[in-house]
Amino acid sequence: TEGMLQWALDFAGRERGEWDQVFPLGYLETQAAAENPAAEQYWAERDVRGGPKQFVACYSGLFPKRIDLLTVVAAARLLHEKGERNVKFVLCGTGDLEPALREAAAGLDNVVLTGWIEHPIIKALAPKCSVALFPYPPRFDWIRNLPNKFFEYIAEGMPIVSCLEGEVQRQIEQNDCGVMYKVGDPHDLVRVLLRVRADPAWQQSMSANARTLAGRFDATRVYADLVTHLETIAKAHAGAARQRAAVGGRPANGAALASSR
Repeated sequence: TEGMLQWALDFAGRERGEWDQVFPLGYLETQAAAENPAAEQYWAERDVRGGPKQFVACYSGLFPKRIDLLTVVAAARLLHEKGERNVKFVLCGTGDLEPALREAAAGLDNVVLTGWIEHPIIKALAPKCSVALFPYPPRFDWIRNLPNKFFEYIAEGMPIVSCLEGEVQRQIEQNDCGVMYKVGDPHDLVRVLLRVRADPAWQQSMSANARTLAGRFDATRVYADLVTHLETIAKAHAGAARQRAAVGGRPANGAALASSR
C-alpha cells in the first residue's frame, strides 16, 4: 500500500524515486470450486443455510489472540439474549484464542466454531454468508496494510464488517463494500449487523461493489505488472554496470518496493 511504501521511504531517509512503486497482494478470481455435495452436507448438519431467512456473519482464518474475535462472540450473546435467532456467526479456524472462544460461546446456538476445515468447505460457505467479519484491531502494520483476508472476502463478493481503521476503512468507505463498527464494542457490532440485515438491497449493492473492487487486485494483472517493473530495474542495473565498466564510474540509483504483505 502507499502507506507502507511511505513508511519504507521514511525509514530509508529519502524521497520517492521513479522505481518506488506499490504492488498489492493479488488474488486469483478464477479460484472457484466445483459444487461439492459433501461440503453442502457439512453446513446443513450445522444449520448454516444462509438466504433470506438466515443472516450469516462469517470469519475464516487463524485465531491468534491479537484478533478481536471475543467481541464477535460477545455480540452473538447479546443477540441471543435479545431473542434474535436468525443471525448466525460462523467462525472457521483454530489458534491460541480458540479455547477462550469456545468458553465464551458456551450455550450459544447462534455461534458455530468449526475448527480447521478444508478449502472446499470454506468455498461452500461463502455463498451462504451475508457479511464477512474483519475484527482486526488498529495495530501499526494492519492500519497501513490490506491484510490477506480483505482480498479473499471481496473476491467472494462478501460485504466486510470491520473495526480496522486505516487502509481497510478507506477501501470500504470509498468503494461502499462494507461497514465499520467500533473496535471492542459488541453493542455497536450488533447495531451494524442488524442495520445491514434490515436493508437487503444495500447488502446486495455492497456485495456487487466488493466484486468490482476485487477486479483491481486480479493476480494475473498485478503480478504481471510487478514482473515488468522488476525486469525494468534489472535492465537498468545491467546497463549501468556496463557503463561503469567502461568509464569506471558508479551509478547512484536505488529502489524500494512495497507490497501489502
